[in-house]
Amino acid sequence: MRHAGLSRCVRCGAIAAAALAFVIAAGITAFASSARLQGLLLFVWVLDWPPADWDAPMLPFPCWSKAACRWDEVESAWIPPGGSFRPGDLRTWVADPLSFFSFRGVRVLNATAIRVPTARPGVTLGAWVMHGASGRGRVHSGSGFTLLYAHGNAGNRATEHRVRLYENLLNNVDCDIDTVIAFDYSGFADSGGGDERAWDLAEDRVVDDMLAVDAWVRQSSLNPTRLVWWGHSLGTGVALGALERLAKSDLGGTGKSAALLPDGLVLEAPFTSAVEVAAIDWGSLARTHLVHTFHSLQRAELRLVQTLVLHGERDMVIPFAHGQAISRAAGATFEAFDSCHTDIVVRRLQLAHAVNAFVARLLEVPGTSKSSQVAV
Repeated sequence: MRHAGLSRCVRCGAIAAAALAFVIAAGITAFASSARLQGLLLFVWVLDWPPADWDAPMLPFPCWSKAACRWDEVESAWIPPGGSFRPGDLRTWVADPLSFFSFRGVRVLNATAIRVPTARPGVTLGAWVMHGASGRGRVHSGSGFTLLYAHGNAGNRATEHRVRLYENLLNNVDCDIDTVIAFDYSGFADSGGGDERAWDLAEDRVVDDMLAVDAWVRQSSLNPTRLVWWGHSLGTGVALGALERLAKSDLGGTGKSAALLPDGLVLEAPFTSAVEVAAIDWGSLARTHLVHTFHSLQRAELRLVQTLVLHGERDMVIPFAHGQAISRAAGATFEAFDSCHTDIVVRRLQLAHAVNAFVARLLEVPGTSKSSQVAV
């Protein structure tokens, strides 16, 4: 009897192992053969959070949409560079466990909601145009810096750490950034339309989206004297891809594309390529089958514009070495932070110093003029 029971257990275990192996094999096959599935995994569309009233950015959002886990701030408290565990610094969170969550919500000041058309039929992008609050000791030289922000995967333009960055740049950093424009890729937040669906996310499409917003900015009544692009995480790959696209548009050697390049580029937590990041967990499968490659290192080597690279030493998503490699390739200024992947923004003084110094260098180069205005 005992042997019969043991035999049944062995058979059940073998069946379960075979089923698990089948599921894993099916998943690997689906990943390797489906660009759509890779896009959903790469862009983490399922974490399109928080919901918001996109047309009324000056209003506080509902209470239930305000809770945003600040996991990177927790990581910074007890994960030193290298990723080893340091439990001693958990005492802050034990003493105040509710500080793990943010209930501050999103209040975007002096913001206007806009719709940006694209070349794809029926597809428009949601965006916010935000201006700095008056007063607060801000100093402006009249240079009219406008910053176009490309966010990373998951979340949307209302995600907590992104809103805190807008606030810091516009209200807490004593520099000449007067306007910040944040948009969402098609499929995120209120962006999309036409026949496109979230599972159509692709590298070329998000690059198209950024270039569409850039074109709108240049032709709008904002008429920026100087334009800076800021990309974070996956957004760094989008920004570098857009720069390469603009450079290649100068097919006749006329130099016209140079006038379309931004005056400067800020890369926050960049990566050498999506393949190399994916290979950390997926190994050779990513190296041989990943369709959305984002070859950022090759694009950074073009050195098209002045660049500032920011990277957290405790980053557990994109290794710190990736930021260093991108900085060397781009001939960029590199600023290391004692932070993780999304909490550079809490290092306000260091961030302010790095941005101020970068803006000061850009001011030494004459800005480009814009024309063909349309109303905001």
